[in-house]
Amino acid sequence: MKPAVFLLIALALSVSGCGRQYSVSINNRPVYDPAGTLNDVRVADADLQGCINFMASRMNTSSGQLTVLSCPNSNVQDLSGIEQLSLLRFLDLGNNNITSIEPVTALPRLSVLNVEDNPINDITLLATLPGLTSVNLSGVTGLRCSHLDQLQDKLGNNLIRPVSCD
Repeated sequence: MKPAVFLLIALALSVSGCGRQYSVSINNRPVYDPAGTLNDVRVADADLQGCINFMASRMNTSSGQLTVLSCPNSNVQDLSGIEQLSLLRFLDLGNNNITSIEPVTALPRLSVLNVEDNPINDITLLATLPGLTSVNLSGVTGLRCSHLDQLQDKLGNNLIRPVSCD
């Protein structure tokens, strides 16, 4: 962004009055929101945070209101804090660097989960998600066959299993 644009934004905010808070948008995309109403969720992983902020902006909603989050190929490693997205129904985290998916078990409305091609080490808690109807685990290595069987009992043909298991 050019310095002239920042100057224009600063001038507009100062002329408008100090007692009021304003959101600033460029091309209908929020770039400043002092009330924090657009990006009201904060997570530990910067790449996941960027994806959440981007999706909220694209959907023109606050991040806490997201029902769909698609972050494939985003270099996400840590899902800590994702439980704040309690309205999520669809979560795509394929081809990232996630080892623990435990935080998604705190998403009560989650029904579809894609975590293909991640170095996940444990899936046992997925079976406890009441609304989970579909999971993609293709490309995940080192999972126990007994854990996959347990999840398959819950999901039936809506579980995409890895090629092999231990």
